[in-house]
Amino acid sequence: NSLAIEILKKFQLLEINFYDPVVKIKPNTKLHKNVKHIDEAIEFVDLIIIMTPWPEFFKVEYLKYHEINKNLYFIDPFNVTNIDKASIANKKRVKTFILGEGRDLV
Repeated sequence: NSLAIEILKKFQLLEINFYDPVVKIKPNTKLHKNVKHIDEAIEFVDLIIIMTPWPEFFKVEYLKYHEINKNLYFIDPFNVTNIDKASIANKKRVKTFILGEGRDLV
């Protein structure tokens, strides 16, 4: 029933680091890695997808990862990252997709 598990099944040929603070998911390919901390999952990546609004996800400074990779995209259905307000305040152009927003914040 997990959307995260469905994403992993669909993208078996892509290298994916994933993290869940509660559920431990067994990787179904050598390209998928279940990491122990959120920083391991999102450092040096091109895309961050947040599928569950766990409280610890609200505390991460996502803009610092944008400094590492200017081509970083966020798919954040629950607006956990609050990137849109932070990026505007810092005059950064961050590509974020939020459920119900219907717009690209580039």
